[in-house]
Amino acid sequence: MKMKTGIKIALFTAAAAAFGSCVREEQFPIEPHITYKSFTNHGDGSATIVFSFTDGDGDIGIEEGETGSNFFLYYYYKDANNNFVPYDNPMTQVQDTLTRAYAVSPIYHVNPGKKKKSSKGEIQVLLNPPVFGAPETFKFACLLVDRAGRQSNLELTPVLYP
Repeated sequence: MKMKTGIKIALFTAAAAAFGSCVREEQFPIEPHITYKSFTNHGDGSATIVFSFTDGDGDIGIEEGETGSNFFLYYYYKDANNNFVPYDNPMTQVQDTLTRAYAVSPIYHVNPGKKKKSSKGEIQVLLNPPVFGAPETFKFACLLVDRAGRQSNLELTPVLYP
């Protein structure tokens, strides 16, 4: 009798371990979503900004050989009335917000063999000098676009200081 009980416990333990090892894939909406994580000023005019992201179908990234951008930083500064307003790009004649555009590589290049499916991770962007203009405080509004053209939320950073 004790042997049958011992076998049942062993089988139950083995079954529980087998089911416990089957981790369910996290599911996310197919639209990308970004969240601000950190900003590091390197003291030499450059900085690193970090965002986390999720994407339900894993179609983030610009393939090697393709052109274009899929991650955008829009620069906002604090005006004389203490409002954050878009920084006008001095390189153009029309009023437009200064934008830095980047190409985020596909996720599956980082994880070879990984199928396109729900994904999450971090995006780290090195902002080369000159990152900062005259304003003492600024913010970025950030946007990620997937391969299907779906835009993420527009994530606003907290107040950043040069």
